Amino acid sequence: MEERGPAILSTFEDFTCADLEEAFLKNGGVEGAIEAIVADPCERRQGKALVCRSLGHGRTLPSRSVLPIGAGLYVVAPELCVIRLAVQLPRLEFLRAFTDLLGIFCLSKLDRTNLISREPILTLTDMREFLDKVKGFPGTKLVRKALDWVVERSASPRETTMNLLLRLPTRMGGYGLPSLEANYRFDLEGDAAYLTSKSYLVADVAWPEANLVLEYNSSKHHDNEEQKEFDFDKITAMQHMGKTVIPVSTRILNDYEAFSAVARDVRNKLGIRNRSTEAMEQRRKETHEELMELERKHRDAANLIDTARWKFLIPRLFSDEEA
Repeated sequence: MEERGPAILSTFEDFTCADLEEAFLKNGGVEGAIEAIVADPCERRQGKALVCRSLGHGRTLPSRSVLPIGAGLYVVAPELCVIRLAVQLPRLEFLRAFTDLLGIFCLSKLDRTNLISREPILTLTDMREFLDKVKGFPGTKLVRKALDWVVERSASPRETTMNLLLRLPTRMGGYGLPSLEANYRFDLEGDAAYLTSKSYLVADVAWPEANLVLEYNSSKHHDNEEQKEFDFDKITAMQHMGKTVIPVSTRILNDYEAFSAVARDVRNKLGIRNRSTEAMEQRRKETHEELMELERKHRDAANLIDTARWKFLIPRLFSDEEA
C-alpha cells in the first residue's frame, strides 16, 4: 500500500498477485475473491482470489474514503462502497446492498441467520455529502437516483425486502409509496403507557403524519410466548394512540398476492389511487420474486468466518484495543 493523493490504494510493489492468492488459499475455507482498488488501470491484476479495479486516469478520492482496519490493511468507506457496488451489481441487488448498509443490523460472521443490532454505518446525509465530492465518478448518477428509493434503518433482511417493495417506483416493480420511516419511535401517550411494559414503541414501518404503521412479525424472532405477548401489547398501545396498525406476517410477505393486498390497503389509507395494468402487475411480481431470491441467496451464502479470504484477514484486523 502507498499514499496516492488523499486516499491509500493498492499496489503490487512488495508482492505479486500470486503471492497474495497463495496466502488466502493456504488458510483453507470456501474460495472467493477479494476486490482491490488500484490508482491506475495499468496496475490492475486478475486472479482466482483477487480482482483489481481502478478509479481511472486522473481521479483521486476525498480524505477518509479508505480506512485502516489493520497493519497495512485498508477497506473502502461505506460511501465509496455504495458507489463501487452501483457499477458492479445488477440493479435490485445493488439497491438491497445499499439499503442494508443504511440499516441498523448486520449478520453474524458465524451464522448468517443470526442478526446483530448496531448503529448505522451510513446515512443518506453522509451519502449526499460524499457524492458532492466525487462528481463524475462511475456509479454516482445511479446512486443519486437510488437516494429516492432506499430506506434508512431497516432492522433485518426481511425488512429491507419489504421497504424496497413499498418504495420502489412502479416502473421498477414497486408500489411507489410515499417516503416512509423504518423503525420509527413513538413516545407513549396517555393511557397507552399502561398497555405495554416499554417506555416507548418502535414501529417497523410508519407514515407518522398519517398515523399509519406496518408491523412485520417474523416467525423466527417472534415465536415465543413472551415476544408474542409484547407484539400484541405493542399493537394495542399503538391503536390506543390513534395509529392504524397493519400486521404483516412472514407468510404474507412471502406471498405476492397477499402482500399486494396489503400494499393496496396502504395506498387507500394514504389517499393514493390504486392503478393497475397487467404489465404493472407482472413487473411487481417479478420484482417481488427477485428480491426474495436475493434474500435467500445471501442467507444461504457461506459465513464470513468459513471463507478463505476472511480466514486470512481476521488475524490481521485491529483488536478492539488497537482500533
